Amino acid sequence: MRRRELWKPILSGFAAYNALLRDARSQGTSRAPKLKITAIKAVALRGINSKFVRVYTDQGLTGSGETVDTVSAQEIINKHLGPALVGRDPLDIEGIYYDLWSWERPPGGIPAVFMRGMGGPYLSAMSGIDIALWDLAGKALGVPLYRLFGGRVRNKVAVYFHAGEAKEAAEVVRATRVRAIKTGIDSITAKDNAMRVGTRAGNRAGRSPTSRSTT
Repeated sequence: MRRRELWKPILSGFAAYNALLRDARSQGTSRAPKLKITAIKAVALRGINSKFVRVYTDQGLTGSGETVDTVSAQEIINKHLGPALVGRDPLDIEGIYYDLWSWERPPGGIPAVFMRGMGGPYLSAMSGIDIALWDLAGKALGVPLYRLFGGRVRNKVAVYFHAGEAKEAAEVVRATRVRAIKTGIDSITAKDNAMRVGTRAGNRAGRSPTSRSTT
């Protein structure tokens, strides 16, 4: 896929949102409140890799996001990116996105995200904030997020459950009747291979090369 084709839906989504925001603000603050970010916090829950992000504003409106990172995205948000965005309008999602990506003045003393590469904890931190800002925008404008992304495509969407291993997946299916499960194939394969190796080793250990049947 060409880079231009990849960016086309992203840019069209930003355009649709900005048009809606301009229309709302032209009709008064009741439709698009004037907000300021007062804090952005990230927390980790025990036992899972996800970090949850919340954007707080001066009018009590909040937005929540999620990012998956096992290194330091939480610290990057709490100590660097979050404090750098205090005072910004949370509805200026596109401007914040590009500022985080290529800030002329490093936010919180760190280089812009693009200088860190196309992955890793910096991009994870940026993604968590971005999701939280979109959540907040939907609340502020009183519309579901699909309206901000260009409108509804279908009336319903299939969902899937997550399971850590095959046994757990079978239990989830029995309990919920769900038709789709997401699970890590690597962990299942690794356990299956370990079982096979163990079985073969046990079989070899149970044989005696000098044993013979006697009559």
